[in-house]
Amino acid sequence: QEYIKFMTLEDWYGLCEVVLFPKTYQQYGHLTKTHGPFLIWGLVQSRLPGEVNLIVRKLEVIRLEKEELEQKLSLPEEVGHDN
Repeated sequence: QEYIKFMTLEDWYGLCEVVLFPKTYQQYGHLTKTHGPFLIWGLVQSRLPGEVNLIVRKLEVIRLEKEELEQKLSLPEEVGHDN
């Protein structure tokens, strides 16, 4: 039996409907059981004004190690100091 998965993703720009067709779902569907964040490659479709769909070709879950995450979230020491 073949499955298709529909998801709605949100970023700072708005919402996007995401579709995994059977072959792609078979490869990456298990990854969508997490809450992300995801890195997605695919084909953007827009059939109606204001409507955007993303047909998934490849999907990865972004995983950051604690140290890497702390580096990405930390500010340089000179920021925020009144000297």
